[in-house]
Amino acid sequence: MTNIGRLWTGSEILSNAAILTKDERIAWVGPAAELPQRIPGVVDDIVDVDHVENLGGALVTPGLIDAHSHPVYAGNRWAELTMLAGGSTAAEINSAGGGISSTVTVTRGPIPGRSATACASASTPG
Repeated sequence: MTNIGRLWTGSEILSNAAILTKDERIAWVGPAAELPQRIPGVVDDIVDVDHVENLGGALVTPGLIDAHSHPVYAGNRWAELTMLAGGSTAAEINSAGGGISSTVTVTRGPIPGRSATACASASTPG
């Protein structure tokens, strides 16, 4: 892959970068100006590569995995789903005390000195 405008390796950002792959594995990453002519076991002559993908100055990042978890039974948002089904907007749900901040409050507990609110504009399933 060539003509990578910016490439984030996970630890640094490279401008005008290139990536060389073999059998769907990354064999080399770096500034395009430093692309080696030969990599033993990968390519004997860079001119003979099978396919060149010009990324047109695009940004390339590692495949990111959002590894996080949600505590079980820390609250639910049934009332919000009912409001959404009834045509309420996100702004109306937030005004009623719902939205992600309500779940965060239930999970973390109320902030001392502030009152906790809960979205109670609709009944929860029973």
